Amino acid sequence: MSASASEVTNRRLADRGLDERILVLAPTGDDAALAANILAGRGLDAVIVADAATLAREIEVGASVALIASEAFADTGGAELREALHRQEPWSELPIVLFGGDLEDSASGATELLGTRAQIILLERPLGIATFVTAIDTARRSCTYRGHGGQVAGDMVDT
Repeated sequence: MSASASEVTNRRLADRGLDERILVLAPTGDDAALAANILAGRGLDAVIVADAATLAREIEVGASVALIASEAFADTGGAELREALHRQEPWSELPIVLFGGDLEDSASGATELLGTRAQIILLERPLGIATFVTAIDTARRSCTYRGHGGQVAGDMVDT
């Protein structure tokens, strides 16, 4: 008996590992579910998190990208998120795709919360699917380079 398409997709996602996950923090409306469905439809592993503190913990476990709605910055777990990002090695900064209604407010809120070291891609609502997917793909490629940088840094230490 052959496996269903969803069983094959779930098995493929499980085989990829935690570093391939896209963490989604969008606490209002249907944004998180819509984003996760779009990403899952493209074979990507999207994990919805409830708040900034949970996002911080999940970043420590592993992820390729954090997708964050600007309204999430009202959450009180922002300090934990900032600390998790600052604990990363300089060559391994997690790419963040931030979406909001006003790019200037979103950018200043992100910089205030996350610091200037964060690697942020800004998207303004309303989002088109093509723009959204392209931003995620760009961030994931950045993560691939990030992993390669870690390997190079590790090799340099070993020699």
